[in-house]
Amino acid sequence: MQVSKVRHYLFKVALIVSGFLVLSKCQNDIELSANAVFLIEQGNASLQNGSLVNVLTIADSIDVVQPGRVESAFLRGRAFFEMGMLAQAESSFVLVSKRKPDFPGLNHNLGNVYYFKKEYRRALSSFMKEASIAADPRTWHAISGVYSELGNLDSALVAISNSLKLDASYGPALVSSADYKSQKGEFDGALLDMRSALTRMAPSPSLVLKLAKLENSAGDPKTAVSLLKPLMLQEPWNYSVKFELGQALRRVGEEKNAQALFLAADQARRDAQPIELLERIVSSRPADFEQRILLADAYRDQQRFSDALPHYHAAIRLRPNNLDLLANVATIYLQSGNEQEAIARFRSILMTDPNHLNSLLNLAVYFIGKNDREKGNLLLNRAERVSPGHPSLGRIRALL
Repeated sequence: MQVSKVRHYLFKVALIVSGFLVLSKCQNDIELSANAVFLIEQGNASLQNGSLVNVLTIADSIDVVQPGRVESAFLRGRAFFEMGMLAQAESSFVLVSKRKPDFPGLNHNLGNVYYFKKEYRRALSSFMKEASIAADPRTWHAISGVYSELGNLDSALVAISNSLKLDASYGPALVSSADYKSQKGEFDGALLDMRSALTRMAPSPSLVLKLAKLENSAGDPKTAVSLLKPLMLQEPWNYSVKFELGQALRRVGEEKNAQALFLAADQARRDAQPIELLERIVSSRPADFEQRILLADAYRDQQRFSDALPHYHAAIRLRPNNLDLLANVATIYLQSGNEQEAIARFRSILMTDPNHLNSLLNLAVYFIGKNDREKGNLLLNRAERVSPGHPSLGRIRALL
């Protein structure tokens, strides 16, 4: 289960990264006011740094500054998609298609939505339409992914070849090419593609594990060892990493260490069984709020924030007015380093409920950590008025 999940996640990341930004240099650029152009550029920047709440606010501002432009709906679609709100994303993109069907990147992004709704035929149609409008390696890469899901590996290879013809250095396409070649047993070619991809992409854990597996099967096991040792420290819960490192150590003659790793991998696999059970339950019952929260909390406890967030977002769609849940999501953004998005979300909660205790306390800790004692103190005073005897107040004041 874990291996297939990693492959799907990689394709998802490739699609999200490949999503087109709103372009302020459109054919009807002359119709855009200077204020609208500025807002569109700000929306693009917010999309790139993950400030999704800010994107939605900017889209509203575009509607005020220059009503009737499709850029605001496109921005909303992109933000909703990144937040996992597929129905809202689809509605926004369909609105754009009715007004401007040739809008750059529209059909690609609609294809993304249909792909993650598992409507693969509709996704393929949208991606093909985008490919007929503009030659882009990202779109052909997406087409290859749809063919792979449909079980048509030969067509997936043709599509990935088209992507790499347009840009031989496009990292996500190289990764998918390696995946498809591995499925066909062409491990030498797959290894070359993965090595090339890792020189062009940030070395995410899933990519490093893919490369290490190929090094083990067709390359240099010593290289696999050097890749996997830091990865094991980064993801101590990942039993696939431990097992693969054991395989690599065995190949370089360290049998005793390999056996220790196999035992550790087996223990990690047993430890992971409760989470994997929750994954199966959530997959079969996606509207089960309680199970979603249990799974998201389990990921969060293991510091697996990128795994936890989609499930928290899904839970929010089921209970959109649950402010404690919204605060949990804001906290995760803070823990994962996206401070701008976290602060925007906390402030949005406090606009709904100025006395929301968790948001006041978390913001107080944040500002104290930034040495902004004045803001931290103001927030603590507000929290103390809401709950005078809360046990966290003393601990936080000690930080001041």
